[in-house]
Amino acid sequence: MRGLAAALFLSVPLVMGVAQATARVGSSHATVIAVTAGKPTELAFTLSRRVGLPIGTVTFRVTNRGKATHQFTVCAYPSSGAFGTACTGKATKPLEPGQSATLTVTFKKGGSYEYLSGLGDQALEGMRGILTIKSAAVAKSSSASATAAVINPTAATSAGETGDKVAGATVIQSAGCLTCHTLVNLKGGVDQSLNSFHPEPFLHGPLTPKQLRDLAAYIDESTP
Repeated sequence: MRGLAAALFLSVPLVMGVAQATARVGSSHATVIAVTAGKPTELAFTLSRRVGLPIGTVTFRVTNRGKATHQFTVCAYPSSGAFGTACTGKATKPLEPGQSATLTVTFKKGGSYEYLSGLGDQALEGMRGILTIKSAAVAKSSSASATAAVINPTAATSAGETGDKVAGATVIQSAGCLTCHTLVNLKGGVDQSLNSFHPEPFLHGPLTPKQLRDLAAYIDESTP
């Protein structure tokens, strides 16, 4: 009996250690995004990340840093290709200046999902944007590409994948981006999906991969 008791006693730390390790592994895969409403302008959202999110559960930590009441909504279905001013989805409560809320959303498939303010005409006036969720196939391909880049560090830039910020200044003017957007709202959201979900055609047709890289380089250089 004393031997059995000793064995049980020794097993307790082992079980607790496994449980703690499992908890750490699970928490390391959680996707958390900081959302600031009312900055850099009153009718704008700033997200810590918008592009290439994994399928699964995403937690949005929303804080209203503006002077008006705002709300954050994530649409339940991928965008049909046009921005809207309302949608079916999950939303925070209306947040007064200085208030915060947490919103948890589970994405079951890849695509472009709109986020917006559900209050008054705030979305119509520009308080909206797009989240891109990677499909399982894209995620697998990205993982393989990342592995290749580690093996060959020059692979990521050898094909001219680094954008030209000077050329990007021309692209942003010719495409008419600043007619509807600010540089801060565009930061982190420039990729090939712009050609598919943009509500109106660009002034001179779809942007080429090089134009997109140049545009991203210009925006990254011009914003904090």
